Amino acid sequence: MHARRAVPLAALALLLAALAAAGGVFLSRRGGGTSPGGSGVPFHLERPAAAYADTQICSVLKLGGSEAGVSGQDGGTTNVVDGRSYWTFGDTILQGGGVLPNNVGFSTDTNPDDCIDITRKADASGTAAPLLQKLDDEVTVWPAAGQVSVQPGSVHFLFESVANADSKTGRYNFRRIGLGKFDPGSMNGTRVIANLIDAGAFPGHAFSLTPATDMLVSEGYVYIYFAVDWNARVGRVPVASIEDKAAYRYWNGSDWAADVAQSIDILQTAGGQQAFNVDYNPYLKKWTAMYSTNTLTAVAIAYADAPAGPFTDETLLLDCKAIFRNPTLAWAKRRRLFPAVALSYLCYHATQHPEFDKNGRQALYITYGNTASYTLWLHKIVLAVPFVQWDDVAGRTSYARGGNEVAAAARQGVAFYAPTEPDASLAPVHDWLDPTSRVHRYEVDPPGGAYTDNGVAFYAATSPQPGLEPVTRWQSTTDENRVVYSTFDLEQAGYTRGSVGFYAATLEGQTPVDTEHGYVYWVHEQGAQDFGCCNQTNNPTRQTQEPSQSFTLSVDPNPNGYEGVVCSPVCGTGGKVVWSGPVTFSPNQKGGKLTLTPKGQK
Repeated sequence: MHARRAVPLAALALLLAALAAAGGVFLSRRGGGTSPGGSGVPFHLERPAAAYADTQICSVLKLGGSEAGVSGQDGGTTNVVDGRSYWTFGDTILQGGGVLPNNVGFSTDTNPDDCIDITRKADASGTAAPLLQKLDDEVTVWPAAGQVSVQPGSVHFLFESVANADSKTGRYNFRRIGLGKFDPGSMNGTRVIANLIDAGAFPGHAFSLTPATDMLVSEGYVYIYFAVDWNARVGRVPVASIEDKAAYRYWNGSDWAADVAQSIDILQTAGGQQAFNVDYNPYLKKWTAMYSTNTLTAVAIAYADAPAGPFTDETLLLDCKAIFRNPTLAWAKRRRLFPAVALSYLCYHATQHPEFDKNGRQALYITYGNTASYTLWLHKIVLAVPFVQWDDVAGRTSYARGGNEVAAAARQGVAFYAPTEPDASLAPVHDWLDPTSRVHRYEVDPPGGAYTDNGVAFYAATSPQPGLEPVTRWQSTTDENRVVYSTFDLEQAGYTRGSVGFYAATLEGQTPVDTEHGYVYWVHEQGAQDFGCCNQTNNPTRQTQEPSQSFTLSVDPNPNGYEGVVCSPVCGTGGKVVWSGPVTFSPNQKGGKLTLTPKGQK
């Protein structure tokens, strides 16, 4: 049994304040690490998967007053109990102007392709009611960082206690992470462990934005995930002891320790993480962690062989800047609850929902929050897996899914990424073989001649699609029986261009995490946050090899001024500050720009 989910939520006032302290980021990404094979054919960076296609489906909060009087909310952790998926939400804005610290709801809808109907918890008047009330010493409480069902009649969840906040400076203070539970029938929540992880356990470090991130169940343990200095850590407890604080243990790199202060990072990310949530993906045969990154303007995925990590091979799945610039998507028809922040925090607390996924989780359904609309957006992502080129002793090529071997052939490299299960708008690409010449052709239609059908090799688009590259059939000028399929121009390598066979994904433009080189750049309000490599900051850029990074001030200037930071090599506790200092936007007004370098500013 595997379950479930994490969602970091930022309280509205805190989010807006943090935005006032952070500049928007122009990201710069380099190539995907191509390498030439022995025949001069280049290949692509290899990862367990790449995004092949994606679709923004809908806002899970419908327009109008039919959903318990809610006009905006974030969150979105889900967990299935007896055929119902339960949704926990963060700050909930009512149409009458009130604000709840949180909310909960359920759904029996199993078809995500036409959106999800959710029945929200409401009081006798039909107005949304909170799952968990805040205490007198809390400005708010967010009970939406994962759920698990391990006791009859109960759903346990992590919550994060926000002790104080200053909306003028963007300061916030997470006092603790706690454990709560609710009854699936009444959806009434209670606190079980008031202080499971205390912020004071990490001297010199800090809880990241929304520190509790996820819970799941695997092989008799409940795993919990939390964030320190923008990196993820993990603890676990036997299922039967979930309500016993003394039974929790935390991964220290070699063993499970009782002291949470001994916990270590299980992810090194190129651009910081928020909402680190984990589930098993049978299609990839990997544990997958999904999270928001890059100033909360992108969605990334990383992989592990066990739920405790380490999680590696970070890969960007969605560029939310492109999504929210597209006037044809559902977003364009949605009322902006907070139009002043339309360009900031585009997609935060990205969350997996495996109960909706299809084809063994080749097709993922995720949600993410957006500050301007202040609602959760449901999004479908179709994954593609790497296809590797293999050459036999005669130089004949064939292609197989990464992880599969071809007998009597040598592995060359990743030629492209394609799905292996059918999906809308994808055509089956067959492996056609000439038994005499041993030439393989990968086409939708029969190539004629003596070719026989070896079956469907993969699925692909046959017309241009956003984000996909044409895969061309190339024939060697010196060997008529050597045919290769590539997204690269092979004319200089001695090949003649044929027709485009299909369209595939690549990882060009991705920046692999480099633990020894590269930089992370960011800007924050002067004096508002502690220093460190992305420590308590809200806008780390993606790690890059670029010698400089440009920023633009997308909100009104702050009278306290700003500090710039350059960190190497990675965001979080693994990084090292190589330069920091005061910066001035020129002009120092909305839209002002600056450029940071490892030695200072330009």
